[in-house]
Amino acid sequence: MVKPVPVPLVDLNFGTDPLFSFSAHPSENALVVGSGTGQVKLLKYDVEKLESHIFHSTDNECAQIDVKAKELQGSDCVTIGWRTKRHQGSCRSIIFDPKGEYVYSAGLDKQIKKAKAETGVVVAKSDVLASNITKILTVPNKNFLIVGTEDGDVLCLDSNTLKQTYQIKKVHEDAVNSINHYKRTTFAPK
Repeated sequence: MVKPVPVPLVDLNFGTDPLFSFSAHPSENALVVGSGTGQVKLLKYDVEKLESHIFHSTDNECAQIDVKAKELQGSDCVTIGWRTKRHQGSCRSIIFDPKGEYVYSAGLDKQIKKAKAETGVVVAKSDVLASNITKILTVPNKNFLIVGTEDGDVLCLDSNTLKQTYQIKKVHEDAVNSINHYKRTTFAPK
């Protein structure tokens, strides 16, 4: 028996403006992407159209989309919801809040910006931080962000105002490259 091989639905090609960070919307068919030049875009995708594209393709090839500065080229399965030049330098980290209402992005400009996910309009921005931001983590049911820096520090910011509430210095000797949230699980003996 031959096992079916999974086929990706879409191939996004970022060309000369490389993808630095992306996040999937928690409940909608949307991605937010941040690039090497500080561009931030909300991409919406139609799963049925993507599946139909593969089904009608002669070689089961996924949709090929070229993500340009101002437009998408390729299939109409993916569209731009909004786009903006959000940061000076690269967009180092980007994430939706747990409900998908806001997008938080961090750039080489050492700032975090909070924008409405629907429109991309900035509603808050942090002060310029002392170190470049490497990672942002939102926390379900809490009004704060956990932020990692190139200096190895971990910061906590109020997710509404983007004001720093506390800092743990030198958690690592080098940059904080990953921060993860794990749901607390209790195991009961059988």
